Amino acid sequence: MRISLIGDNMKHRVNMLVLAGSVVVLSVSMLFWCGCGLFGVFFTPTPREKIIPAEYDLSEQIESRFLVLVKQPGWLPIKANMRYYLTRHLNGELTRRIEIPTENLVSYQQLKAFRSRRPDFAYLSLEQIGSQFKVDFILVVTISKFELLEMSQENYHRGYMSSQCSLYDAKTGAKLWPDSSIGKNIMVGFEIEEKGQRAAIERLSNRTAYCTVRYLYDCQKGNFKIADDRSGENWIGWDNEKRIGDFK
Repeated sequence: MRISLIGDNMKHRVNMLVLAGSVVVLSVSMLFWCGCGLFGVFFTPTPREKIIPAEYDLSEQIESRFLVLVKQPGWLPIKANMRYYLTRHLNGELTRRIEIPTENLVSYQQLKAFRSRRPDFAYLSLEQIGSQFKVDFILVVTISKFELLEMSQENYHRGYMSSQCSLYDAKTGAKLWPDSSIGKNIMVGFEIEEKGQRAAIERLSNRTAYCTVRYLYDCQKGNFKIADDRSGENWIGWDNEKRIGDFK
């Protein structure tokens, strides 16, 4: 009787092992039947991790030298020196996002000093400016619209700025980016900035820099669009508000 019980237990264990093995085989088979679907769930990039390819990739040019040239038309209602703010933020984004060393970027102070020595600066070609600083690329940013609107509550502002950006070969003057005949249209704006005029200026400059540089490296899809980005929208600005052209 005892021998019979032992035999039954052994059969039960063998049956359990066979069942467990069948489950493993079935599970593996299902993975392959689904085209490794479960593996795809674990290894497929999430929407945020997907990459938007660069329109012109500078990631292989980090040893090159760059100059940011900001054009601020005199007819715009701006008394802030946007050349300074935009140059500083664009240089910062080129270093932060593409890892271009700061020593390979012409600072605003360097460009300002050269501009002050050349009364004919506005008539110099990109090749002439590039030769002066021995750079390989020039990123030209032209401000086309600027609004800084004071709200009823003290230090609260709304802001908007649009600009056209283009990348050039500094040695030949050839346009490298974008492919269109005009520059890349960058528009940024926000409903409320509560920390005053200077913070509003910094914010507009920073967002413009971010939205420009994102086209020059492989950017994660989740990081491509930011809250203040107005590019591609039919933005008309804010009417019937007090406009501020002055900046303290």
